[in-house]
Amino acid sequence: MKKIMPMALIAMPLLLCACSTASGGTQALKTATPESLNQTIHDGVTTSDQIKALYGAPEDVSYTDNGSEVWHYLYEQTGNKIADASLLDPTGISTFLGSKSKSHNRSLILLIKNGIVVKHTFNDAKKTVGTGIFRQ
Repeated sequence: MKKIMPMALIAMPLLLCACSTASGGTQALKTATPESLNQTIHDGVTTSDQIKALYGAPEDVSYTDNGSEVWHYLYEQTGNKIADASLLDPTGISTFLGSKSKSHNRSLILLIKNGIVVKHTFNDAKKTVGTGIFRQ
């Protein structure tokens, strides 16, 4: 019994580590690459109706001074490993462990004039932030 108790105190914070993943936005961008987008979007040819059929309604629309529309499509996926259960951890091990957060953001921006895609751009960014032993 005396050997089990110290092991339980060490294992408890490790068991309290939580992982979560969330995603949102335009699901069609989840697996998009510049190459796959260039196969479906042709500047000067593709219509706004074709874009809506492929990606749905844009998340945001803005307008330029010359009357063109700027459509924004976004996709974000985040994941967290959290080992900060300090209230339940009298040993302080969970504070040492820290946490790690990863995000993967993709955006598609289209310039549309008179119902035709004039120009499109795609951005794909990954970011990782960590504390404690997850810092790396």
